[in-house]
Amino acid sequence: MPTENITPNCVESERIILGSVLLNQDYLLEAEDKISPDDFFLDSHRLIFRRMCDINRQDRGIDFETLAQELDSHKELSSVGGRSYIIDLTSGLPRRPVIEDHIRLMKDFSVLRSLLSIAGSTQARAYDHGESAMEIAAWTDSAIQTLIETGRAPTDASSGAAEASIEFLDEFERRANLQEDDTISYGLMPEFDGLTGGMFPGEVTVIGGESGVGKSSAMIQALVFSGKRGIPSVCYSLEMTRAQVLGRICSVISRVPYRFIRFPQTANLEQRRDIRAAAYRIGEWPMQTFDQSGMTIGEIVASARIQIKRKGARLICVDYLQEIEVPGIKEERLKVSEAAKRLARVVKGTPAHMLMLSQLARREDNGIPQMKQLRESGKIENVAHCIALLWREFDRERGHHLTTGKVVVPKNRFGYTGNVDTIFNSDYAIFQ
Repeated sequence: MPTENITPNCVESERIILGSVLLNQDYLLEAEDKISPDDFFLDSHRLIFRRMCDINRQDRGIDFETLAQELDSHKELSSVGGRSYIIDLTSGLPRRPVIEDHIRLMKDFSVLRSLLSIAGSTQARAYDHGESAMEIAAWTDSAIQTLIETGRAPTDASSGAAEASIEFLDEFERRANLQEDDTISYGLMPEFDGLTGGMFPGEVTVIGGESGVGKSSAMIQALVFSGKRGIPSVCYSLEMTRAQVLGRICSVISRVPYRFIRFPQTANLEQRRDIRAAAYRIGEWPMQTFDQSGMTIGEIVASARIQIKRKGARLICVDYLQEIEVPGIKEERLKVSEAAKRLARVVKGTPAHMLMLSQLARREDNGIPQMKQLRESGKIENVAHCIALLWREFDRERGHHLTTGKVVVPKNRFGYTGNVDTIFNSDYAIFQ
């Protein structure tokens, strides 16, 4: 016969832990080191343990009266069963209870409930059909990894001002004491890094430009910077093949003009040797390149999450937004907006930076680009922390862009905006 499904819990162990703390405050140190209020099954027990921790942080003694007053001050006393319930917590306990086994048992049941929650969310997502199978699998994998590492499943990330302030100061002190800055250079001109501050963890940069102005070159330079310094990176190249990406990087590393890589029969022996040496060197970089045509946003999102979680990727490059397939959406503007929004979510709260490339609508006057030229720009503008627009004057008579130009920064959420002059070196396809 089927057994009744009962949510895993050990209420008696919870009671013993709380009662033990009331008998001897020192037990709180043992408990607080291994469990949190969220590990308790009963809401009343969760409230009681939280207030015990609050009292302890204030260097006050934990006893029946102090605990009752603390709960009452937060209007929680009646919801936990009143003073009589607090007194009953110690009923039947020995003078020196041993709570280690109860803590372990309680934590095990908490993890089991988290596993059931993850399984339920996975099932709901699968029935909803709003995400691809790979996205759902990646979310489930990430949730289980979080559970393994932290002992709890992902939950609502909201917090009060006090908690948020502590988190801010923790992050501030961490960054202030770094031996080496954890931002990543764009690999372009030093003035550009000086203006923008570089690529910060958890943020998004959009590099826009008209066709042929050098968007992919800017991405290549960011990959080169990361590769040289051993920073794990991932490139989703929806326009160039993997070999073409590697060829562009080889040109920069070997200092052999790209035309000799494109047409190797024209390269001399020394240039061929330098190209081979560069290729072997690049082969040691922690860089992954995906070049499948027609990749969907779900496939990219799922893959990127895995690369961040499993490979420690800190730079995610997507070349480029308008080439991403978004199943179920036909309107181009909505496709690009959805792709930008979902890519931005991938890096939020992680050590990784998202670098997206986007087409600019061509201006007939060939003037300095503006943010509104970003094709389907609404959502792109919203999700980007920094927007950099590449501009090189177009020579209509000769049919190509000139080498002199600017990088325009019309948006920089946490820094300066402005323009940086640049020269495009067509031999190596890089900005200088």
